[in-house]
Amino acid sequence: MFSRILASATLALLVGCQTTSSPDAAKPTWDRGYMYLLNVAGNEFCGYYVDHRYTQVCMRNLSDAARDSGKKFPVVVFLHGCLKFDGDYGRWLAKLGNIVFSPDSFQRTGRTSQCSRGASKGHILSMRQSEITYAREQLEKLDWVDQSRVFLVGTSEGGRAVADHSGAGYKAKIILSYDCGRGPVKGSLPVLNLVGKLDLEWGNGLCVVSGPNSFAFNVPDRGHTFLGDQFASEKIKMFLGQFN
Repeated sequence: MFSRILASATLALLVGCQTTSSPDAAKPTWDRGYMYLLNVAGNEFCGYYVDHRYTQVCMRNLSDAARDSGKKFPVVVFLHGCLKFDGDYGRWLAKLGNIVFSPDSFQRTGRTSQCSRGASKGHILSMRQSEITYAREQLEKLDWVDQSRVFLVGTSEGGRAVADHSGAGYKAKIILSYDCGRGPVKGSLPVLNLVGKLDLEWGNGLCVVSGPNSFAFNVPDRGHTFLGDQFASEKIKMFLGQFN
């Protein structure tokens, strides 16, 4: 009887470990996350699951274009917030001229939303870190990606994950709707931090950033979400434009 209980507890522990940080657990967040890319007419060209056949066609076309032109393409990895996967952010960033991959953390087995600031989020944040790492590993396999220009972007809970990440493998970070506890961002990468001036979560605080290529701004007249805002759009384009 005791041996069966011990075996069950061990199995539960292993499953729990897989849920938080193992590569196998992060795989569905990538495969069932989305890729966003606009065509020259400004219409959405790719907007499907990463493992969808249409997305695979898009990526083959990018591979051909990179081979023919001799130029590879920068990529943005975007992390959504705590409530749900939101494709509007990926489409917004794509409209600003970026190729975007957005992992979906809620594709994990048993993944639930934990948005309360009082909730214990340690295991959730551990999941998000593994998703960042897994996404970067997958991008390394794509011959059309400019591996020197992969950017990490996140909003709210995703912004916290970006702030807490060392930045290994990434060129720069963009942290949206999170103020880093009004402290410094982890790592030494260039950073853009945007927080709504009317954000009830963070009280218009900002991360502490340093260096000539790092910036922090409050978005005027906006709260926790400023999706598509002109001021925010201009700052994002300005920031990423430094690395062209």
